[in-house]
Amino acid sequence: MNVKYCVVPLGGCPLNIPLHLLRDRRVLKSVFQDAGFRRWPLALSSSDALQLLNFAMGRKQIPAELHPISYKDPEAFPKPGTAHLFKTAELILVEMSTPIILSIDDIILNHNHFNNYLKAASTEDPVEIQRSLMFWRYEGLQMQNETRRVDLSAQILDYYEKKQPRNEFLIRLVRDTRGKSLNSAEMVRDLNEVRDALNLPMVIILHHYNYMPGARPVSFPPSFLRDLKATVQELNVPFFDPAILVKKHGTDVAMAEDMRHYKKEFYNVVADEYLAFINEVTGKPDVAA
Repeated sequence: MNVKYCVVPLGGCPLNIPLHLLRDRRVLKSVFQDAGFRRWPLALSSSDALQLLNFAMGRKQIPAELHPISYKDPEAFPKPGTAHLFKTAELILVEMSTPIILSIDDIILNHNHFNNYLKAASTEDPVEIQRSLMFWRYEGLQMQNETRRVDLSAQILDYYEKKQPRNEFLIRLVRDTRGKSLNSAEMVRDLNEVRDALNLPMVIILHHYNYMPGARPVSFPPSFLRDLKATVQELNVPFFDPAILVKKHGTDVAMAEDMRHYKKEFYNVVADEYLAFINEVTGKPDVAA
């Protein structure tokens, strides 16, 4: 494909969906395509971004049993001998949607795939156990309430250790998974490692949890946006704030009913803005979709 840009996208859907549209317009491609990924893998935190890069470059292994709850396409592995391709890209684009990481044995899990696995694994279990799993994940891991994590995991393990046949993988997840909230210094550490590994310029797309009807952005956790801006300042990288775009067009035009996701038709507007931003950062104002 003869494209204008090759990029290293490290983020979630708010980053990747508009970039997919630019890919379809033959404007850019993701280096992950050349490295063997059928789908562009997602990263939700700075530590997840660093893990993804290390995995894709063959510098970190993810055990097969954890792969399905770590990345979107668990059957796609990086091609051997493609690590050098990441250094040939022009730009690293980072979008962090959460400071909270869930990990087991030093492997960071994808929040959504982890939650989906818990639901599927417990679908035939008593409602009380399903509810305990939900509270264990949210209160014990995501909110890092250690007392609740210990109490709830004990209840859950008491049930699953007696159930036949034993689901050893689920037992291990409940026993060993931990949650942690990254601060700005830790985000800076992770992204400096990413930048140093590739020696490429980096930009950051700010993330807002949702929007109020007047287009006021909401951060979750409340300190996250402040930490994102501190990270941008410390790294001294260009950033794009989508709240300006949402305010310009209004939430009725830009946002879906949940006020968290863009309307389908608005993603093209976001894609145009991303391209203009990339053009400005790279000094190629003449590149058009």
